[in-house]
Parts: sequence; structure tokens; C-alpha cells
Amino acid sequence: MSVREIDANMLLAVLAANRGHQVLISDSSSVDTGLKKKLIAPGIFHTKSLTPNDWKINKHKALKEKGFVITSNDQEAGLSDIGYEENARIRFSEITISQASAIFGWGEEDVEILKEKYKKYSSKIFKTGSPRSDLWKSIFKDYWGKPSGISDKPYLLVVSNMGLCDFRSFPERIQFLRDAGYDKRDPKAIESEFKVKSDEYRRAYSFIEAINYIIKNNQNKFDIIFRPHPVEDIEGWKILLKGMSNVKVILEGSITKWVNNSFAVMHNGCTTAIEASISGKPVITYDPFNPPMHYGKFANKLGHKISTLEDLLENTNLLFDNFINFKVQKYSDRQVDEELSKKVYLDESELAAEKIIKIWEDISNDDLSKSSNWKRLKWVLKVKDIRDTIRLKLKRLFPNKFSHIKEDLKFLPIDSQHTIESFKKLKYILKIDEKVECKFISNRAILIKKP
Repeated sequence: MSVREIDANMLLAVLAANRGHQVLISDSSSVDTGLKKKLIAPGIFHTKSLTPNDWKINKHKALKEKGFVITSNDQEAGLSDIGYEENARIRFSEITISQASAIFGWGEEDVEILKEKYKKYSSKIFKTGSPRSDLWKSIFKDYWGKPSGISDKPYLLVVSNMGLCDFRSFPERIQFLRDAGYDKRDPKAIESEFKVKSDEYRRAYSFIEAINYIIKNNQNKFDIIFRPHPVEDIEGWKILLKGMSNVKVILEGSITKWVNNSFAVMHNGCTTAIEASISGKPVITYDPFNPPMHYGKFANKLGHKISTLEDLLENTNLLFDNFINFKVQKYSDRQVDEELSKKVYLDESELAAEKIIKIWEDISNDDLSKSSNWKRLKWVLKVKDIRDTIRLKLKRLFPNKFSHIKEDLKFLPIDSQHTIESFKKLKYILKIDEKVECKFISNRAILIKKP
């Protein structure tokens, strides 16, 4: 999911390339095409999850048969929830862990629970941290810069993970869970999804109401940037928030840039609250429900916990005033901070990305050093890009005739301008050899290596 993961993957790739490795960052389809055409030699296949559905198990089996080594750092890390037991049960299995050569944990909590549940494979589970949390560190502050295309007025960042405008319909979501076997691993998965969806709609309305209240009563002092979740339809949120002055709905670039430049972050049950807390940014947890929502319980322990519109306005204005007067007001709770440190491991002496690369090198072998035909792959993927573009244009022109063509709204093409700028910034911050280069093979695949 490029809007969420491209920067962390770039960090991994640049560091690995500087050590002499060739790194392809791409969607799964591009890899499949390269394998089918016998253009990609065996290497380490680093995947975003080990979810035990049939197609992923079969894919990993086929990769291993071709000589690939599989590793993973789960991107749905369960950080916003209390405990990791549910994630360990539904996003892993004996089969998928047995297929992997290394699993990289975000922190002490997920590593300990995975090792306890899958004792047979505990030696391949490592506490490295995540490259995504690497980029929350102060050394990368200059990497992010300021968002473009907005006014100079300070802004409150409101983040959504409410699913109200999900690009999939609810029945499609249920079908996905069944196809992926979630209902087999958790008998209450479907029932839980109905409860979650009900809560999402209630949360969404409460946030629309809260945003409207703040805007009407803040004397035009600041803007509100509303950030949809990457799987949500931005146009849907624009409709719901239409007519509210000083409210902008934006899904551009990594969330980290928007967190760093806000005066505070407002959320309910969102992982971004964890990032903001680690980065030292004030967090407003708005939960007007009694009893509180069951989703994202850990994230909702963070920051200023607000339950009424009046308190929300008062706290927002206070944080804004502190921001204007250069006062730092970080709401802290020792017990919560200790729990947070167990969820996200931050080693001040070494990046998580560096730890992962070292483990990659330890589990590597001579068979993973064969050359891939990158030039041929580039032309094959270019043809695929052209064909896909034509198919989507036909679908838009003749929606009834080409209704079978599906547009991938979740895994969007990679932003080339952002990627090149990020590559240059990472090289500068990390003092990387100038010989490392970044080449676009297609709009969904990047090759980073030395010439």
C-alpha cells in the first residue's frame, strides 16, 4: 500500500543497495509477471504479511520451490489494540510461519506472543522494530518536509480509520474475510465485523459532528485537515464534509508528514495516535460514547481523552494556543508509556531497517546471488502498464460493457516525483554512496541498486 509503506520500503532498499544488494520494490502482480517470464532470479521475498489464506500459502509455496527465501514484517501490526493474541491467531498460522525464514516483530509484545504461540518456530522470530517506526525518529524530521498545496494556517489533523467510505461494499468485505479464511481461524470473525461496521458508522457521524462544531466555534484561527484511511474513498468523505469552511480532505503522501506539521492529532482507535505520541505530537482521543468503543482500545488510552464537544473545543483551542506560543504540551501517562514501549521497539543505536538487512544477509546463500534480467522486465511491465491503462479507459467510457474490469483502489501506482525526492533525501540523511541509483521499471515497480 504505497501511501502507507513506500517510505519505509525505500529506507530498507537504500540501505540494502548501499551494501551491494539489488532491491525491487513492487506490487505482487509485477513480481508474478517477472517470474512467469523467468526474468527474476531467486532472492529474498519480503512480504507485508503472513496471513494464512489459500492464495498466499500457494504463492509462497511456489516461490520456495523456485528457491526464494520468504521474510515478513506485518504491516497490520495490531498496535492500536490491547494485546496481540488475536493478531497472532488470525494473521499467522503454523503453515505460513513454517514457510518463512524470518519474521520481524514491531516490539516486545508481538514477538513474545508469537514465540509463545508458535514455539516450534521461535528461533525465526526477531525483535527488530519496523522501518516505518524508524522514520518517526527525530533524525528523519527533515526527510518529511512540509505538505504542499495548503495554506500557511496551522491545522488540526483529524485521522480516519472508520471505514464509512470503504472502496469495498460491506458484502464484499465479508466475502473477502471468508475467502481469506478469517472465519475459520476465528468463529466470531463475521459477527465481530458486523459490530465493527456498526461502530464505524457511529464514530464517523460523531466526527462529522465534532468537526462542524470546532469549525463553527474556532473564530477561523486554524484549518482542519481530514485524512481518510488509505482504503477509504476520498471523494466519499468530500461529500460528507462538503460545505464546512476551512476543512480539507487530503490523502496525499505519508501520514507522518501531516502529523509532524500539525499542532495536534485527533483520532478514535487509530494507529496514527501511536506514531504521534512517539513523535511528541499532542493527541486528542475523541470518544463520546458510553461505554467507550471496543475498537482500538490501546490507541484510545493515549493523549487527551475527550468525551464532549465542549471539552473538545476547549482542549483544541488550548493546544493551538500552545503551538502558537511555542509551548510543548505532551500528555503523558507512565503506565501507558511503558505499554507503548513494548509495542514499538526503538533502538537509538541502530535502525530496525539495519537489523532486518543483517538478518537477511545471515539467512542468505549463494543461490540468491544470480542476476535478474531487469532490462527485459522493464519492457514487459511497460507493455502491461499500457494494456492496463487502456482497459481502465475503456471501463470508464463503457462501464456496462467492461464491468468485469476491476480498478485497484487500494494498491495505487507509485508516485514517481515523491519517490525520487524521497530517494535523494534518504541518501543525504544516511550519508549513502552516490553510486546507489533508483530506476522506475513501471508505475508499480522500482529498482534500487548500484550500477
